[in-house]
Amino acid sequence: MKLGKRIFALITLLFVVSCASYNPGEFALVKNGKSDGLIVKGELVRGYATDHFILVNIGFENKSDEWKRFKYIEMVSTDSIKDAKIVVGKDLVTWSESMKSKLSIDNHNRAVLVGTIASVAAIGSAAAGGNGDFQTGTALAGGAAALLTFEAFNDLSKRANNLEMSQLVPPSHLYNPFSVAPGLVTKKWILLQIKKDHIPCFIDFELTDYTESKTHYRLDLDVCLSGSYKL
Repeated sequence: MKLGKRIFALITLLFVVSCASYNPGEFALVKNGKSDGLIVKGELVRGYATDHFILVNIGFENKSDEWKRFKYIEMVSTDSIKDAKIVVGKDLVTWSESMKSKLSIDNHNRAVLVGTIASVAAIGSAAAGGNGDFQTGTALAGGAAALLTFEAFNDLSKRANNLEMSQLVPPSHLYNPFSVAPGLVTKKWILLQIKKDHIPCFIDFELTDYTESKTHYRLDLDVCLSGSYKL
């Protein structure tokens, strides 16, 4: 277990270092609130898109002189993605293991991303073992289903502490609290289960910092063209 944790930490560090100077994707539109020097960009990772799942990679670039610190994020349900579920716990581990065997890696950036996502398996032991003080997490991780609606996970993320969240998602996940250092980029990701062949045109999410200031972003996934998909 100690070795697994070290490997997980190393792979996560490699991912952050390798991608920190590059923030690809579409600019997220500020729907409400203020960005205050934070540039948010993201993209649907097309190599991981299937009939039932999408992986979204999001970069937060701090152009200000101050640290940006966020206590939680809330996915916002819209017509574009109202039927989506957030994949967590043992289901996330199962997905990562299946994708490892499915994909062939042919470039450095993708190899780093695969390593980070694949390392989700490191949370498997904690998820399977459960935590007696966190009944919700234990039930999700130990049961057959580990899919959460936006509303359910938004509520859970506000109540859970770091240990409890680690049973459901790894540190690089979008729902874990995070900071962005001045002049640098923090990368996060989220896996969503969608209706078959219903890849959303955009996703909405709201960031809340430690002063309780909220900013609502809309990220165009750049897949919709004249009513059809262009993956």
